[in-house]
Amino acid sequence: MNSVLVDTNCILSFLIERDESQHKKMVKFWNDVADLKYQAMIIPHTISEVVFVLQSIYNLKDVTIKEIITDLSENPGVTILESFSIYAVLEIWPEKVKDYGDAILAQAGKELSIPIATFDKKFISEFNKLGIKIFDFK
Repeated sequence: MNSVLVDTNCILSFLIERDESQHKKMVKFWNDVADLKYQAMIIPHTISEVVFVLQSIYNLKDVTIKEIITDLSENPGVTILESFSIYAVLEIWPEKVKDYGDAILAQAGKELSIPIATFDKKFISEFNKLGIKIFDFK
């Protein structure tokens, strides 16, 4: 089973149909994760960003968000990673990766040697320059 580090925008595209094409890709991806074709790896910072967006932009109630995160984490194909090297993150942020949250994600992908699933073209460019693999949605 191939592991994939999942970015915030991918989780949000699955939960909320903000872009039909991305939503369809993520529904297929999460079905593949549930079927154990992929191991979706999620860092705590990504969960924090998902919670923030669902609260502040989509005005979901905390109890609803908790249920969403719980359901997500209980998927047998999902692993929530517990740590990352802050010192390694500071080596690439902000000079090589402008956004702090994306620098955390980039460093986790680099340390784990697994591709990152993201739709963010700007950050894909930064990740490519660092030699970090990007997941190819087929």
